[in-house]
Amino acid sequence: MSAALPARPTTSLEQFPQPRRLWLLFAGIVLAALHAFWAVATLTGQFHVARDIYGGFRLLGSPTAGLTQWLVHVDFGVFLTGVLWLIRERWDSPHPRTMEPDSVAWSFGHRVGLAGVLALGAGLLLWNLGGPILWQDEAQSALISRTVVETGLPRGTDGLNYFSQEQGAEYAEHYLWRWHTWLPFYLVAGSYELMGESTFSARFPGALLGWLSIWLTYQVGVELWRDRRSALLGAATLSICVGFLLLSRQCRYYSASICFTLLSVLGYWRLMRAERWGSTLLIGGMTLLFQTHYVYTGICGAAFVAHCAWFRRERWKPLAVAAVSVVLLALPWVIWFVQMKYGSRYGGRTFHLMNSWDDLARFMQQIALELVPWMLWPIPFVVRHVRRKSASESDASPSPATEATALIGILVAAHMLLLAPIVPYAFFRYLAPIVPFTAMLVGRWIAEASRIHQALAGWMLAVVVLSWPCADFVKEQLRPVQAPVAAIVEYLQSHAAPRDVIAANYGDLPLKYYLSNRVIGGLTGEDLAQQPLPEWIVLRQYTCGGPLSVDDQLKTWAASGEYERITLAVPDVPFEHREDPAVHLFATDWGEKPVVIYHRN
Repeated sequence: MSAALPARPTTSLEQFPQPRRLWLLFAGIVLAALHAFWAVATLTGQFHVARDIYGGFRLLGSPTAGLTQWLVHVDFGVFLTGVLWLIRERWDSPHPRTMEPDSVAWSFGHRVGLAGVLALGAGLLLWNLGGPILWQDEAQSALISRTVVETGLPRGTDGLNYFSQEQGAEYAEHYLWRWHTWLPFYLVAGSYELMGESTFSARFPGALLGWLSIWLTYQVGVELWRDRRSALLGAATLSICVGFLLLSRQCRYYSASICFTLLSVLGYWRLMRAERWGSTLLIGGMTLLFQTHYVYTGICGAAFVAHCAWFRRERWKPLAVAAVSVVLLALPWVIWFVQMKYGSRYGGRTFHLMNSWDDLARFMQQIALELVPWMLWPIPFVVRHVRRKSASESDASPSPATEATALIGILVAAHMLLLAPIVPYAFFRYLAPIVPFTAMLVGRWIAEASRIHQALAGWMLAVVVLSWPCADFVKEQLRPVQAPVAAIVEYLQSHAAPRDVIAANYGDLPLKYYLSNRVIGGLTGEDLAQQPLPEWIVLRQYTCGGPLSVDDQLKTWAASGEYERITLAVPDVPFEHREDPAVHLFATDWGEKPVVIYHRN
């Protein structure tokens, strides 16, 4: 008589202690409440609903005190129902479903999805690219690139105007530019040669490198995660990230630093696995990154060394050879750049303990608001718990996904920790190289959530779209913004003579790009006391930390009685097409004072 087979154990309520289920229920209620209040705040911000003094909201100008409670109750009920349903399905089901494994197999859906993501990225990057005129920082890069076309080298002056924003600290001998490495200037100069000089051609290299970064994000995602779904969702997340779109639609080095950081990571990952072209891609990517912005090269190198020491100690020799090659290629430029006057401009602001701590906190806040929505942060713990309960993961050794996640985490941490002590302020643009990696993390989380339930992945996608100003970005392209510099340029193009001298306390660089006049003032460090009276004065209400002497001199000239005051029907806002989503002007702000300029009688 054969022995009876043991019954297959089932996962039931009795297998889990009651206190544990109570804690899970409590966590679900807290998460549902947080999500409800987050949804209310986000939705009201997206649809321009104002809060009144009673805690209610005014929708379209009509007082609705109960709108807050209604939104909170509905969202709380829906989200809590979903949480309870997931808990019940996971812990009460007799046969819990194991998570679908990662896969690098190609499918028709993956091909169509990748083509759609690349098409979406191209459309969003090129849509109205030449519409908003260049703002202050962009105009600086565009002007320096113009000198590359004229003289073959990037210079801080064209013989008529000066392009400094740091009181001349950026210049070397003969006004050679030393504040940044030169590759972005040559890329824009090449665009000028191919398409002629225009706003579109100035921004096109950045948009093109941004589009290439979307494709590289997919390729790096495939190799890191070994899963095409995660890679595709990471690339899709990047293509709709408004912070990434704003960075890439600039005539600056931002998208180049993103692209070449991705190329360096791809080379490093292949080098660690002794795959083809690993060393070549790493050396090439790091060299191009150095020629884009030298600071990021050292940060990436430090991150690679830390990751190699943690996971791949046996591969330190080829990494050292690649590092020595990069250093030798960059050494002549390093010797030249160390003579830069960076310390004279920011010596009191950098390497300061309290300032560095504040900048680190700002970087973390920017990541939570603009790159990785904080509502998604519990998802990795949920996925990890589900995977732990799944019978498919019995190997205790670190998985490729764990090593990939560690690499991304080290890269993000290295950029924040090493940039905080040396930057003058924690601007969002300094985080540009890590933007695709945060998108990879979000895409990975959505992909893993979809293997638990499609509804969870759908909710995560909704959180991403609502957390980022996607609607505002689309509205900006459909309805052009009334911005001050565009109005000033248009007025002066019509009324100023070619020989007229224009003085401006801020926004002088766009004037120098779009006009052929001599423009003085701004942050160039020129002594205005030695200048004759200008024919035009542009007196902006925001000076962005410029020297008081410039502002005082322009006000003295304007009050001398020799000038006619001219008011333009455009709000005088501080920033226009800036790359930071928090200060970017998505719509006309009619609450500001109008632009004022002065014409000499």
